[in-house]
Amino acid sequence: APIVGPVIGGWLTDNFSWRWVFFINLPIGILSVLMTRAFIEDPPYIKKDKTQIDYIGFSFMAVGLGALQIVLDKGQEVDWFQSSWLCKMTALTCVSLAAFIVWELRTKNPVVNLRILKDRNFSFGLVAAMFIGASMYGIMTLMPLFYQTLLGYSAYLSGLASASLGIGAFVSAVAVGLLTRYFDGRIFFASGLLILGVACFCMAGINLQIGMFSMLLPIIAIGFGISTAFVPLSLLTVGRLANKDMGNGSGLFNLMRNIGGSVGIAMTTTMLARMSQIHQ
Repeated sequence: APIVGPVIGGWLTDNFSWRWVFFINLPIGILSVLMTRAFIEDPPYIKKDKTQIDYIGFSFMAVGLGALQIVLDKGQEVDWFQSSWLCKMTALTCVSLAAFIVWELRTKNPVVNLRILKDRNFSFGLVAAMFIGASMYGIMTLMPLFYQTLLGYSAYLSGLASASLGIGAFVSAVAVGLLTRYFDGRIFFASGLLILGVACFCMAGINLQIGMFSMLLPIIAIGFGISTAFVPLSLLTVGRLANKDMGNGSGLFNLMRNIGGSVGIAMTTTMLARMSQIHQ
């Protein structure tokens, strides 16, 4: 998906409209739902008796996360906390998420079991996933902007250049997925972060005279490093949880990665806008 997606997205944008990157998800989403209903089933150890849905907890969570996304998405446009409505939205985020945490810890059938955060290994994994998500999405946001607004690439060429990140991630995922059976996953996690750091340091020196192929190696290395760290991290994070908590733990893990991605995008767009003003 990280290889094919940017290429198809760029081709659709150039030949039809950027709106097609949303329309194309409709048939794919429908197919996914049908295949899930046909082939996926819960193992016996996570099947639960029918209980009433925790609507109150779910409402607090939805309002809190929705408000947080609005704050992160619109912050740069309205100069962050110089905007009164953004301050109010931030307050709503804090109050809703605080109420969500208190409610989930007190209710008998929580929509999200936060008690598993007592596992230090799991909690650290969530923090690490958030930082990796911020790095990954921050890079993926900046590079197409650089290609198209400064180097003059078309959306299709930008997609081709961005696909190299997916190539590195794919190679690493296959290799690390096999090797973690024989070696400590922490070695791969640390190595992936090191590779990611070195590759990003190399990318910091690019300029407008650089060619597409000169950027391929560091971008592939970035994808390789992210995947090398992320694959063992996901195993290490949920590996010590009880079977019945696996689904809950995986959900929290992916949530923190996506929240980290939103934070990373907000940080990079803010830095880009403010540094552009400084240079101008």
